[in-house]
Amino acid sequence: MFHSFLSGRGRLPVTNCLLVVLLVFFILISGCQQPGSVTGEVPLLSSGMVPQVELDGFILARQEKPFIVSRELSGLENDIAVSSFTGWISPSAGQEIVGFNLEFSKVEDAQNIYNYLAAREDTWLYLSGNKVFLVRGGGPESEALKQAITGNKFVSPLSIFPEALNLAPFMSEFPGLKPFAGGVGRIAPRILNVNLEGLPVQSGAMFIEIMEKARIDLVAFASYSRFPLDTSVIAYPQDFNKLQVGTLITGKTEYPGFIFSFLFPRIVSRLGVESMDINGKTAFSRVENIDNRDVHIMISNMSNYIICSVSYDPAMARNLLAEAIAVQQ
Repeated sequence: MFHSFLSGRGRLPVTNCLLVVLLVFFILISGCQQPGSVTGEVPLLSSGMVPQVELDGFILARQEKPFIVSRELSGLENDIAVSSFTGWISPSAGQEIVGFNLEFSKVEDAQNIYNYLAAREDTWLYLSGNKVFLVRGGGPESEALKQAITGNKFVSPLSIFPEALNLAPFMSEFPGLKPFAGGVGRIAPRILNVNLEGLPVQSGAMFIEIMEKARIDLVAFASYSRFPLDTSVIAYPQDFNKLQVGTLITGKTEYPGFIFSFLFPRIVSRLGVESMDINGKTAFSRVENIDNRDVHIMISNMSNYIICSVSYDPAMARNLLAEAIAVQQ
């Protein structure tokens, strides 16, 4: 759904660049004790704002310094500094309705991007200071999204996805690892079909089978880095693997914890995974070769919760899963 915003003449278009930087690791896979209670601020869930409409999912990306989209990658005259990025998926019986909010460091950058995108007939735009809002898709759901944006009707993501609070312990800030992006999404066949576009067949089949068999209808994710990302080093699409990041994905099943702890090894054992031990907990791993680069996928469960880590770096994937498990032990 994100790949046809603009034509890039051999380069990734601006909107696609921003999306890929922030979403790539989510798209790649994309115990008997209960998770503990959540106290205080919930990272990435309580800090963002979403339109006050029905939503299937959202993503927020923000870090200590702006995300830089290089002019080599975008094809524009200058580098673009993005302070934060928010994306939304609105349910629809027909075409998927998607919206974005790009907040720039400079009002001038926002104006330039707005002017650059203004010729797109299939994209609704709204400029507000240093923010550019975009909506793709038509119908009443699209109009509701536009009205919420222009009317400045925004609320906390937790008011739209209250059940995501149960997943928050697995999205914490860990020693030496800070989340720079996160979000939640409802799992439905049409959402899976959209979000898994372009994935290798094995990865997509693995993700779909796990979600279906585990009866998971909502997932949350957080992407981590050891240091603020320097996205200015990305001049070509293949440079994305220079980013040292990893992603945690978690979901709660409909099964009671003791039943799912029994079923989980049987669900994943048929998917070509290898068993491993992390912090005394049984986990499973799989390596996918994507664009001639190994992607390490590690997965475990805590009671009736699935926890999955994904990274190009096996140490990062293992560390993330170990930290998520340790939070609940």
